[in-house]
Amino acid sequence: MTVPAPIIPGRVVTLQLGRIALCEMLEEDQKHFHEWLISNAELRTLIDDKRVPSFEDQLRWFRHSQGSDRKFFSIFVTDNSVSPVLIGNGGFVDIDKAQRTAVFRITIGHSAYIGKGYGSEAIRAFLSYGFTTLDFLEITLRVLAKNERALHAYE
Repeated sequence: MTVPAPIIPGRVVTLQLGRIALCEMLEEDQKHFHEWLISNAELRTLIDDKRVPSFEDQLRWFRHSQGSDRKFFSIFVTDNSVSPVLIGNGGFVDIDKAQRTAVFRITIGHSAYIGKGYGSEAIRAFLSYGFTTLDFLEITLRVLAKNERALHAYE
C-alpha cells in the first residue's frame, strides 16, 4: 500500500517514510537552523563546531550545501495533528558519482524532537533514498565518539 506524500505548503516532498518527510531545503529554513545553533551550545559541540554562527555564516553554509557534490534536505515530522514540523536537516556530502559513494550527515536541531526516535527514522529515510534513488554503492559517515545519541541511532 502506497502512502501518499504529506502536503507541506510550498515544499516538494522528496521522500516520505514513516513519520518523516525529506523536503527540498529552502533559504527560509536557515532561520530555524541558525536559531537552533545559536541557542544550543551542546548541538554545536555535537556537530564539532563550537563557534556561534552569524546568520550570514548560516546562509553561506546553505549556499555551499547546494553544490554539485552535495544533496541536502530539510527534515519534517508529519505525524502530528496540526501541521508538519521542521526538525532538522541532513543529506550527503563528498558525493562521488563515478564511484557512487557519499558521506552522510544529519542534524536534529528542534529540541522538542530530540531523543524520540525521529533521528533514527530520518536515517532510514536517507539511506533508502541514497541507495535506491541516488544509486549509491557505499554511504559512510563520521561521528564524534562523545555523540552518544548519534551512535545509538546509527546502530
